[in-house]
Amino acid sequence: MKNKKLKLSVVIPISAIYVAAAVFVYFSPVITMMGRNVELNGKFFWALFTAATIGVIITTLFFEKVYKPYFILPALGVFSFLLFIWYNIVITWDSAHYLSYLPIINGEVPMDYWDVVRGPTFPLYLWFTTSIFGYNAYAVLIVQYVVYAATLVLYYLIANKVLMLDTNNKKLTTGILIYAFVGLCPLFFGYYHVMLTEHLATFLVAALVYFSIVYYSNSKLSRINWKYRVSLVTIISLFPILYFLKQNYLMFNVGAVLAILFMSIVQKQGLKRITRPVRLLIYSIIVTVISITVWNQILPDASDDNYYMVGRRSERLFIGIFTPQTDFIKYSAANDSDMRVSFYTLDGELIDEYIVEGVTCTSELSLNDALSVFFRNITRQPLSVIRGVTDSYLTSINFYGGDTYLTWSISREPSMIRANENGAIGYAVFSTPSFIHSFFPEMIELAEPFDQVKSAGPIITGYFKVTQKPANFMFTLGFLLLPFVWVTSIVMLILLKDSVSFIISFISSTTSLGYQLLNSVSQSFIDRYNFPVFIIAWIAVLALGFGIYKVIYKRRKKIC
Repeated sequence: MKNKKLKLSVVIPISAIYVAAAVFVYFSPVITMMGRNVELNGKFFWALFTAATIGVIITTLFFEKVYKPYFILPALGVFSFLLFIWYNIVITWDSAHYLSYLPIINGEVPMDYWDVVRGPTFPLYLWFTTSIFGYNAYAVLIVQYVVYAATLVLYYLIANKVLMLDTNNKKLTTGILIYAFVGLCPLFFGYYHVMLTEHLATFLVAALVYFSIVYYSNSKLSRINWKYRVSLVTIISLFPILYFLKQNYLMFNVGAVLAILFMSIVQKQGLKRITRPVRLLIYSIIVTVISITVWNQILPDASDDNYYMVGRRSERLFIGIFTPQTDFIKYSAANDSDMRVSFYTLDGELIDEYIVEGVTCTSELSLNDALSVFFRNITRQPLSVIRGVTDSYLTSINFYGGDTYLTWSISREPSMIRANENGAIGYAVFSTPSFIHSFFPEMIELAEPFDQVKSAGPIITGYFKVTQKPANFMFTLGFLLLPFVWVTSIVMLILLKDSVSFIISFISSTTSLGYQLLNSVSQSFIDRYNFPVFIIAWIAVLALGFGIYKVIYKRRKKIC
């Protein structure tokens, strides 16, 4: 008890000094931080960063033996916060589009102007951020740092379950390694500085995977406990939240729940416990359908003037998912009222085609029409569909190149370090000012308060730039391994049913791969869309590797 009080007597005042320094710097009268256009001196940030670093080093050296587990974590938190706010928030065209919803939420603009291509989750997130902390760059940065830190904590909790850490030193080391290799990964760090859905989706998917693991481990118990109830409510809530964040994110939830259901059947837990994930899926679907129905009631009816704003209701937000064409399947107009679907070999030789009646333009395909075309394609020419999906998958992970803006073309030139939108948007914070797109005049007015250009120091920015190619390599490698990891985890689950590592690997890989396959089927081969499951894919890989290592180690131990 005495030792604990001694530790706290050191930790509290030192932590208070760090917090006081950060608050003083933030409200310093020397620099106009609350203006519309903020340009901060690089030397100032160097001084701030150096002071924090020296404080961490000195404290670590003097208090390493007694106070390390207690002090390094708050010190690391302060260090990571200062480093995070060192870089500006990046505003893209889509960011400004999201900001245009805030006047609607505030009641200043009628709902007729809500473009339903965007769901309400991210606009409400921005509304909450700006309402509580102010309409400025630092408000968004602070909230995105909280989400950034919370995501790293969730990765740590998942890693803790995989590794089954039993000492403070192991837990501390794991936490530091996660921050070093994930938190300081330029791709991860960069996307958390962009005002887009990717950073929030990454956090929500990490929460989904973690609570799916908790749910499954507790669903095997004979009695329902509070952990089971909390995870149940969380997973159900994430269904509509992720759907309204971006519609294809719904596959995250479906993949996770199907993984739980499959494992319950494989482990032969009994009918009572197998029905639990079935009920979870049913509850989630009901809540999502109710949410969509309510949202459609909130949206006004379409008119000739605002059809493209509110005319496409939520259930049709998958419209046009088969619009992009591949070298194997192409869509064209057969006549004024019908569409032609043609199948080709890799050499461009026509092998089959058919007519879809009553469809004039693929961009206006309803979800039902799109699914009907897809299933007709796969029954007529399955190899063409498989080749097209494979090409889309390899392009979405940057193994193949492609134009995702104009022609939606694919270039079969393998690369392990390519970056498409990952480079243009994920790394934008290291090389560009906050505004990286042309805006409509009304968007400029909305985005101008976030126009914050800071001069970052050359060493840290140099580190982030040097590590971009390794990050690109890890991005592509992780997704290349993912299908093999998924299959292997199924085999290992069947052979070794009670391995926690294989359970986590299977939940993570199913969540990631199911989402990836949906994007590949819908020809959404944009690497940025896959960022939310970048680390989850690697969790699947590492959990499988650790599980196999434990099996081999135990067998060697028995032989010896």
